[in-house]
Amino acid sequence: MRVGTSTLEPWWPGSTRSHSAPGPSKVPAEHTAELTPPVALASTPALRRSPAAPSARQGPHAHAAALAVSAVMLPRAVLGVLSAIPRFFVHPTMRPDTTRALMQEATDPAHAHLSWPVGAPLRDAHNAHRVNTPLEMEQALRREYNFLEGDIRLEGGLRGIPGLGRFREPIMAHDLPRTDGMTLREWLRIGEASGRGLKLDVKQAATVSGIIREVGRHNIPQERIIFNADVVRGPGGSRFLIHLENLLQDRSCSLDDVKALRAAFPRATIALGTTSGKQPAGTCYTDDQLLQLIEFATQIGGPVIFPLRAELVTPAVVRMLKPHGGVAIWNNPKTYKPRDIDADIQRFRQMGVDSMIDLRQ
Repeated sequence: MRVGTSTLEPWWPGSTRSHSAPGPSKVPAEHTAELTPPVALASTPALRRSPAAPSARQGPHAHAAALAVSAVMLPRAVLGVLSAIPRFFVHPTMRPDTTRALMQEATDPAHAHLSWPVGAPLRDAHNAHRVNTPLEMEQALRREYNFLEGDIRLEGGLRGIPGLGRFREPIMAHDLPRTDGMTLREWLRIGEASGRGLKLDVKQAATVSGIIREVGRHNIPQERIIFNADVVRGPGGSRFLIHLENLLQDRSCSLDDVKALRAAFPRATIALGTTSGKQPAGTCYTDDQLLQLIEFATQIGGPVIFPLRAELVTPAVVRMLKPHGGVAIWNNPKTYKPRDIDADIQRFRQMGVDSMIDLRQ
């Protein structure tokens, strides 16, 4: 199975999934960002580019032709929007041959050395960031990653609604509009088969109960699992935007949310993160923000790490957190792009960073 000649070919059927009794495991829709769907918002011509207005030199026939084109394209645009709605709220399933291809890649003996040993130190983790779609999973499985990271949202993207939780399945999506990721159930099935470490980034607190349910259905050693959740507002985290995201999406996890994860998975690692954004050079985490993270770690107990944004880390920050859990590093290439990843890793290790370092260019 190779990218470009892969068996992971796109398809966009109507969803056949029922939200009633849980059936056998299934992998979600397999159309990916790298592949062009036959009907989607971005591929609708009317939404890509409006036809240029005819000039006066073109005469009345050109105006009539433009109106005719618009009359045809407008319904197509509406149909494009409508066709995306079922994929967003009722996540489509992936066809069986794609599932088989991914399972074959996950269990390939050539990748056996990438299995994550129970009890191994997280400083040895090599993480594949943003593995949500079938194609992203295929690429990550073929490369030298011993950890796979997926982003979890609730089907439909919006906040949890009392009484409707059982109808909404956790899906893999980094950003709200994405509809091409797997369901969490099939992501876990493939991740479990690979034997690699699994990092589950909780993008919505409303998914916590679904995550506990789905992970509990698999026989994945808890020591291979990291649950990542933003629990504190960090540097550059807009108070207004955080409140808005929490109102619409249940963005931030509460102490009760992470306690629920800990109660269900006492040996798993919980990564306590902060919401943050681009800041002026020299900005770092404040003592108050670090004390809030320490309080969360004290309250939940068990294995804990603190994933810190690379450009906001100083030796003093590391020293303050280390007595309470492991210290990890991540970056957003838009705000921190290392010239030499190996040199940066060495620099952070010298600061005392003792957990996963996930740097991207």
